Amino acid sequence: KYKYYLDGEVQLSLNILENLKNEVDKFDLVNLSMIVSKEIEVFEKEINKWHKVNISTSERIRKSNITGYVNDALNIIASGTE
Repeated sequence: KYKYYLDGEVQLSLNILENLKNEVDKFDLVNLSMIVSKEIEVFEKEINKWHKVNISTSERIRKSNITGYVNDALNIIASGTE
């Protein structure tokens, strides 16, 4: 569903995860909220690593496999809702 967002749109990807966390919190789903929070934390650490490296955005995306990471994160989150 969200794959079209993940083509190098780092901030949009982070916003998706943060919006998901807000929605989960509305329903007081504590375990799922912890999963989403952890995924956001890991994602933010990866973003911070990028800022320390002086390479182009396309090279950062290629090296980090962000699309794969965010898809994995969304799958982990989705498995917590079943």
